[in-house]
Amino acid sequence: MFKLFIDKAQAMTLQSGNITSGMTGELSEIGVVDLLQLINSSLKTGVVEFSLKQGRAMVFFNEGDIIYVRFLKLRNKEALYELIRQREGLFSYSKGIPEELCKLPPIGGFMGLMMEGVQNIDEGN
Repeated sequence: MFKLFIDKAQAMTLQSGNITSGMTGELSEIGVVDLLQLINSSLKTGVVEFSLKQGRAMVFFNEGDIIYVRFLKLRNKEALYELIRQREGLFSYSKGIPEELCKLPPIGGFMGLMMEGVQNIDEGN
């Protein structure tokens, strides 16, 4: 019963547009693009870790900008575009990133990255 209460509270928090360190959820409840957009619009610095059927993925943010993505052997844009395709799995958000990543530039403009990723899905690439 307590777990159901916690799950419901986290779902309501995500729906309200807030994400906090330690928050977890399922991709069936919030899509990858929506989750990343929530972090971007909140100007968060942290990492989202994904546990997927194919393996683990990580997306690092610095003040809302995506600065590094890793999924299987893919990195950055390629990894992000493959991650956007995922519909099932778990995620968790933690605030803060390693100091050496703070110096990395964004891998691209956020909206442009999302639009290109969704376009790739639509085109079947």
